Amino acid sequence: MQAPDNVPRWGRLIDEARDRQRPALSQNEAARRAGLSGTRWRQVVDGRAGPMDSARGVKTVARMARVAGVTPEQLEEEGRPDVAKELSELLGHHVQTAGEQAALTTETLASRLPPRVRQVLEDGQVQEWHLVDVSSPDSDDVIMVMWVGPKPEDVDRVRRDFAEHRLRRQAVREAATAQQDKWDEIIAREEAKRREAQRAGEAAPAEEPGEDQSNGTFDSG
Repeated sequence: MQAPDNVPRWGRLIDEARDRQRPALSQNEAARRAGLSGTRWRQVVDGRAGPMDSARGVKTVARMARVAGVTPEQLEEEGRPDVAKELSELLGHHVQTAGEQAALTTETLASRLPPRVRQVLEDGQVQEWHLVDVSSPDSDDVIMVMWVGPKPEDVDRVRRDFAEHRLRRQAVREAATAQQDKWDEIIAREEAKRREAQRAGEAAPAEEPGEDQSNGTFDSG
């Protein structure tokens, strides 16, 4: 596959230096030595991984440069004094801090993972992960603990959406309750009128019988 047009100069420097090594050093083997996957190596040297100017990115590029045989002076010329300084420390057997050692150990262990798993880690699909070396003379086993789930900002967005939905639902419920109260009031008034009319009808006087019908007899004339 052809490299993109915006390949950084330092990326081209590293990969060309790797390619010139004898015996031949493949990208996958160089990546393994640097504690990366082959895919990640290609992304970095092609510029697809971004500027790699974070603290972790600088350390990654420096390890790649060391594997490829690039010198700090060459990196300086290609505009990466930060990586040149890091590479100088690596080549000078700089005593790493506990954090640096942990980062290097983690990335070295990550290189043992299957390509698909490494790709998931490098793509940022896993928020937090930790590796434990449980290798033996017969195997390079690694225990991996990871948090696979939504990103914190996604969780916050869902929480906000639910809160807004609950408020809207509460407003609808209150409106429906108010409408039902009105109907109940109307029905109660109508029922009161009906009962009042019924009581009024029961209280009306009975009609007096006619004289010709008194005692159930007829006037003979």
